[in-house]
Amino acid sequence: MGLEPTDYAKAILQVCRLCTESQLPCVSGVTGANVKKRLRAILTGNIAPELTFGKKMLLTAIGLLTLVAPVSIGVLHTPQVQAQSPRAAAPPESARPPAARIAGPQSGRQAAQPVAAPPEFEVASVKAISDPHGWINPRIIDPQRFVGTDILPRLMEWAYGVRDFQILQAPQWARQQLFEIHATAERPSNESQIRQMLQALLADRFKLRLHRQTKEIPVYALMAGRNGPRLTAAKDASINQGAGDIEVGPAQLYARGTTMGMFVRILTENEERPVIDKTNLTGHYDFNLSWEQTSYGPGFTPIGAAIFGPIQDLGLKLAPQKDKVQMLVLDSVERPSEN
Repeated sequence: MGLEPTDYAKAILQVCRLCTESQLPCVSGVTGANVKKRLRAILTGNIAPELTFGKKMLLTAIGLLTLVAPVSIGVLHTPQVQAQSPRAAAPPESARPPAARIAGPQSGRQAAQPVAAPPEFEVASVKAISDPHGWINPRIIDPQRFVGTDILPRLMEWAYGVRDFQILQAPQWARQQLFEIHATAERPSNESQIRQMLQALLADRFKLRLHRQTKEIPVYALMAGRNGPRLTAAKDASINQGAGDIEVGPAQLYARGTTMGMFVRILTENEERPVIDKTNLTGHYDFNLSWEQTSYGPGFTPIGAAIFGPIQDLGLKLAPQKDKVQMLVLDSVERPSEN
């Protein structure tokens, strides 16, 4: 068929002749339409103006949708197909990413970090001595050296920062035998580090094993009085490396450059129950106390309740209470072998 309008018109007329001669009903597009009007429009080239701009846009959109829709549906629903290829060689160990840590029973929690080993002395000497007067208060000589000659509970007091009443189940020999310790650290260390070193030394040489336990026990609480403390600041706060010094004699007590920590330690040794510092005082002080003591037995006589009144002269008081205190319970301990 040609492309000229006359060819198109002749073709339509030919179809009409065939349909009118046939006995079959035909669609209105052939027999019922206005053939003359259609032929006139074809021959004059007036078909296009019958389509408005909106119809043209709609027709264009329908055409594009007809082309694009099948392609889009095919892309979205294409199954994932993997080609059958030879397995790739595994990368070397150095190129593999690190394996994830499995938490195990503690799943969901941060994995526990390994605990660092406590510091230890580089050189240490521990030996039993028989001289009952060879006692040396445990102390730091310089940032690398520690010395002390005392019974095991006293050495534990310094190492763990506790007091004698907090150490339970110590055998009798440990409270009678003096042990002399000279120890040197590898490098200059602070007090906290040297205390940890002494703990490690006691665990090693005495085979010391213990656990902590909290108990509620009767105590005396050293507290500020109703009108507040009346204490004199120390003239020398460096006595005994800042811990101060207290001398207890018959019916009297002399304190120079002492702290409340040292004071309650002395009171604990001389009362029937432990004394706990609740003064909130952090300074160093000088003071003297005296009291009446009716009897002087042989040896040392504990202060007892006689000091309650004199303490009030310092603006302090001893109040009986019950308090929860952490104890160190010895599970096992042995005499140290000779160095």
